[in-house]
Amino acid sequence: MKIRVLHLVFLLTISSTIAAQQAGGTIALNTYESITPPQQQTWWNKKLLHRGYKGYLEFFTEPYFEENTFLFGASTSHGRQFSSKIFLGAGTSLIFMKYGYIRNTSSYGLTVTIPIIVSFIDFRYTPFTKRITPVLGLKPGYLIFFNALKISPYVGIRWGLCEGFGVNLGVEFPTLISPYDKEEMTAVRLKIGIDF
Repeated sequence: MKIRVLHLVFLLTISSTIAAQQAGGTIALNTYESITPPQQQTWWNKKLLHRGYKGYLEFFTEPYFEENTFLFGASTSHGRQFSSKIFLGAGTSLIFMKYGYIRNTSSYGLTVTIPIIVSFIDFRYTPFTKRITPVLGLKPGYLIFFNALKISPYVGIRWGLCEGFGVNLGVEFPTLISPYDKEEMTAVRLKIGIDF
């Protein structure tokens, strides 16, 4: 009789434990093993960055207020998405530098537009794999005609519209370092672009 009562108590304990765990979303098979149902992908947490080829196209503007200079242009970079968080590629920028030259205090002025080509390496880090996510990056490059190094860290936001395609908004902080000039030239670049 005592053995039957112990068996009954044991079975009731196990059944109540299983019922409680099923209500919580986890089914326990024994004390060492459990199965958790996979999380369904919703609109918000859908992973849209996958391994493989990735390309970026961006348009930007870069004013230098103190030096009466205004830059605008476009850049493209192509490379590999190594994981949903890390991208590494190479690219080029076509920059149009609009420079306003004013001689002394007279009203005479001259505005010149100079095209500049910059080659760079593009590293991007996406900390979250959500549809809307922050992006951190670094673009070191070289200006051949100016014999100068350009380092551009940036931050931004990526909005994934569908699988493999997104819109990017960001702020870049390019710094120009030249061996002939002791001062570093810094600016703030506003950019908008797409990835594909």
